[in-house]
Amino acid sequence: MNNRQLTALMIRLALGFIYLSAGLSRLAPEYLGNIIGPVYLPEILKSDFIIFIWYSSAIYEVIVGSLILSQKYSPHGLLLVIPLSIALLILTIFLGFGATPIFNCFFTIFLIFALIQEKIPYKKILQGDSTALNRSKTPQLYPAKQLSLLSLTLIILTIGLIFWQGYHLNILASLAILGITINLFQFRNYYKTDYFFIFLFFAIAMIALNGNIIKHTLNNFIYWQFGLIGFAMLLFLLRIGISRLIGTAGQKSRSKFYT
Repeated sequence: MNNRQLTALMIRLALGFIYLSAGLSRLAPEYLGNIIGPVYLPEILKSDFIIFIWYSSAIYEVIVGSLILSQKYSPHGLLLVIPLSIALLILTIFLGFGATPIFNCFFTIFLIFALIQEKIPYKKILQGDSTALNRSKTPQLYPAKQLSLLSLTLIILTIGLIFWQGYHLNILASLAILGITINLFQFRNYYKTDYFFIFLFFAIAMIALNGNIIKHTLNNFIYWQFGLIGFAMLLFLLRIGISRLIGTAGQKSRSKFYT
């Protein structure tokens, strides 16, 4: 997998899980955790309209996040997340959510990068080809439709059972992440080191989703969580840098050989 493909994959995983976990944690804040986002805002504002918008947008976040993570339907999810990303950026700026608008700016930049990778099928949609997204490169890289549908079904089941709060929500969401991870391993053209990034995604996602349980037994849980994210980012940058150096060295050696 080249640098561009790996970067696009990591961005899809980051965006998908951030939206998925943010939505789930707002629906079940006592059980499901996230990486970023407030979970008790309606209790502060005490407005029926705000509560309706809050939970409706949470369900929307879960849906678009799971679509992006599925890979099979990530082009669809990326399109659907555009209005949500813009709305959250504007809302957090006007409500003065501290540093949250800065994070949302980064998420918007990531989203733009991910959308650019799918520019050809999106262009064909504008030209009237309604099936273009199904022929996108991303679904072709991860063709295991059954795994994607299984993970999406588990997410929908989690939403359906959200009124019965309990640890069964953690189990369902964790199984969905497991299915997503297994689907990621179906791609066979990774470098050997890239499999470690898939494992790190699984570890970070499981820790974040089940953070409300883990924090009762692990002191300074939040530092462990963000420490692992920082470690993954550092390894990713190192992988990209080494790959570029090797590629440049290879091009120079081939150039000398043919001259």
